[in-house]
Amino acid sequence: MIYLNQTPANKTYVLSTMNVPFGTEVAFGDGTVYQYIYQDSASPASVAEGDWVFIGAVGLATADNPAASPAATTAIPQNVGVAIDDYTVAGGMWVQTKGIGNAKVDGTDDVTIGDQLQLVNAAVHAVKDGGTALTVDSVAIALEAYTTGAAALKSVYIHGRAAIIG
Repeated sequence: MIYLNQTPANKTYVLSTMNVPFGTEVAFGDGTVYQYIYQDSASPASVAEGDWVFIGAVGLATADNPAASPAATTAIPQNVGVAIDDYTVAGGMWVQTKGIGNAKVDGTDDVTIGDQLQLVNAAVHAVKDGGTALTVDSVAIALEAYTTGAAALKSVYIHGRAAIIG
């Protein structure tokens, strides 16, 4: 892991200038952690800023792992991240794996500040995980309320741990 004691105003720019192998993690002074993974543009075909992705081996060459995967293996803990930019071509992509960031949240089941969020398999947005109690499914905490059904970028705290995906 690369530790950067300072936290630049534009982390996306700093990360985009780094020439690192897939799997590299970068931690900033504010506690946020990012990982550089492979996005093969076939599965998923594209990834938008704020999309949640599952991180794992997807049958590609060892040099191209870890990679973004469109679906998780259910019933076992999965590592997840949030895309920090739009990606539509094969190559590397940065995902945030821990700390305060913006991620897609669906508010069909009203989300309030402090609610735990979970992912549903093959979805690119988080949904309410029952309430404020941490569960094995929890991937983040909502830092703002959201009560609209359509998924949108919202402020969350990403736990930075593997979670069970339903």
